[in-house]
Amino acid sequence: MTLPAGKMWTRVTIQQPSPTANEVGEPVLTWSTFATVWADVQPLSARETERYAEAIGFMSHKVQIRYLNGLTSAMRIVYRTRVLEIGQITEQDRLWRQEIICTEKRDASFVPTVPSAPVIEEAKDEGPISWTTPSDGGSALTSYKLYRNGAQVEPDDLNNPWTQSSWDTYAVGSVMQVRAVNAVGDGPLSNPVTVS
Repeated sequence: MTLPAGKMWTRVTIQQPSPTANEVGEPVLTWSTFATVWADVQPLSARETERYAEAIGFMSHKVQIRYLNGLTSAMRIVYRTRVLEIGQITEQDRLWRQEIICTEKRDASFVPTVPSAPVIEEAKDEGPISWTTPSDGGSALTSYKLYRNGAQVEPDDLNNPWTQSSWDTYAVGSVMQVRAVNAVGDGPLSNPVTVS
């Protein structure tokens, strides 16, 4: 099964290393364009980040493209202003597409920050309270904290922490907010939403 065109929503440039020499003959690594393709670029979930960390080291993004002959892990992906170093390439669907697991290359001076605020999308008394996954601030998200009427609430099942929604029951009229947490600390509170 091919990856539907609508799922590939952004253009990425795949670059290959092109070793050259500077004016005194010292080797210098430069990059040249191998291909520019449509792709689906997604941050890895905390669970996926943990899984890949055990096998290939810290990874931050998953990129899916239509099969591209000659693609290797020595290459890199330029996505908007980000540089993603390739850690693993998996061929999917009988060579129709490739899933590329990457880590974002950071400047040596980069210091992670707290995550940004999620946005609550829905708050119903008979359904989930769901929210968007915010920017992780450069450090993988570790958990979420949910607040009702300004006070923090714990999940009904402490062994099942919240990921992107809460199926716990809240009274109509309760004002809900959520914040994301990473290794640096707690991010800001989300928009307040009243349970309907």
